[in-house]
Amino acid sequence: ERDSGYINFVTYDNGTYAPIRAAGFTTMSCKYSKTNIETISDTDALKILDIEPVNFDYKTEYGGQQNQIGVLAEDTYKNLPKVVNMPKDYVDGQLDPSKGIDQPMPSVDYAKFVPYLIKLAQIQQKEIEELKANR
Repeated sequence: ERDSGYINFVTYDNGTYAPIRAAGFTTMSCKYSKTNIETISDTDALKILDIEPVNFDYKTEYGGQQNQIGVLAEDTYKNLPKVVNMPKDYVDGQLDPSKGIDQPMPSVDYAKFVPYLIKLAQIQQKEIEELKANR
C-alpha cells in the first residue's frame, strides 16, 4: 500500500485483486503519436445503444465484490469490439473457477466508451437543433 494520497491498494484474500483509487488517470492521446485517424461514424456511435448495462456481484473466486455495475464483455464485444480486450486463448464458457483471474478472460476498457458517447451526444445535439429549427 502506498500512502501518497493518490493510490490506495486494497487486496483481498489471495492478494490478486487491487482496486485503485486515484486523483486521475490519463491516456496518451497526442495527435502526433497517431496514424490512420478517422472520425467515428454515426453508425458505430449508435452501436452503444445496443450495449446493456447490468448490476451484478462477482463470484467469490473472482474477488467477491458485491453490488457492482458494468457491462458483460462477451456481449459488448459483439457490438463494440474496440472496448473489449479479448485474449486470443479465451474460450467462451470455459473458465476454471479454481484459477480465479489467473486465466485468460475478456475485460472491458470503460474509458474507450467515451469517444462513442461524445459522438452520440453530438448526433443527439444535432437532432435537437434540427427539431427546434423545424418548430
